[in-house]
Amino acid sequence: MATDPPLEPTFAADAEPDAPGAGEARADDARVDAARVDANQSDERGADATVLPPPKALLAILFASLFGCVLTAGYAYRYTVMWQRERAGESIAEQRKTMQANVPVFKDAFVSVTQQIREILPPGTKVFYQPTRMGNEDDQRARWFLFLTYYLHPIQVYVRKPDLAAGTLVTYPGWNAYHRDPRTKGIQEHEGHALVELGIEWKLRMPHETSFFGAEVYLEKLIDGNWVPWDIWTNRPMSERRGN
Repeated sequence: MATDPPLEPTFAADAEPDAPGAGEARADDARVDAARVDANQSDERGADATVLPPPKALLAILFASLFGCVLTAGYAYRYTVMWQRERAGESIAEQRKTMQANVPVFKDAFVSVTQQIREILPPGTKVFYQPTRMGNEDDQRARWFLFLTYYLHPIQVYVRKPDLAAGTLVTYPGWNAYHRDPRTKGIQEHEGHALVELGIEWKLRMPHETSFFGAEVYLEKLIDGNWVPWDIWTNRPMSERRGN
């Protein structure tokens, strides 16, 4: 009866028996690697800990964020209630009347003046905006050249120093300062040729102040080389109106 050969351990072809003391060396290497991993993890935890803000700073950020949210929600609620009470369901004209106290361009005087000028001047006409006097404050509600550009469209409104006439809070004070400068009045005598070269035959004269004075708004028309004051309500030279 045949018997199976005794079992013997098998090894890979390139495996060799461990030399004396090899097991202890591998154990030492494993302990060194583990120590390095622990040190690296400790360094990473330390770095993360330094990035986190201190508790007081974190609370301050959270409080500021919460305050901003509550403030925004409060304003939204206030304006929503105001709109429902004063403007809901009203036409654009009726809604503008509710804002006349704070928005000068919604006032009846400004609307009437701009409508009258659009009836006199054909679309595409070039008009030079020239203040008759300047206010002492840089109130953004007095940026009439911007409002006129919008409400007189497609009539084209020209101004001095257009690079300062963007109407921003940065450039607008400079535009005002230029027109308040007494030396600017001397330029008016020499700007007539420039206006003719640009094809401008009309001027719009009015006070550049926070309040709008419709009775002081008038046009000037270039007739035979002379600028003739033109009444916007009669569409006639102002001298004829005075004569009648």
